[in-house]
Amino acid sequence: MIGQYPLGAGSFLALMVRSPDAFLVPTLDIDLAWHTHQLMTIRYQKDCVVLGGRYVDQ
Repeated sequence: MIGQYPLGAGSFLALMVRSPDAFLVPTLDIDLAWHTHQLMTIRYQKDCVVLGGRYVDQ
């Protein structure tokens, strides 16, 4: 799924995983991709762990 994100979205998710205390706001295209990814819960959880070792909840 990460490879199908719009440009920068994979980096945004990685940043969210690595910065749990930061308040980050995605662009609209990244937000839509991120929420779509979250609908695939098992895959989303695995991708979060691969990117940064933890699950990112909204």
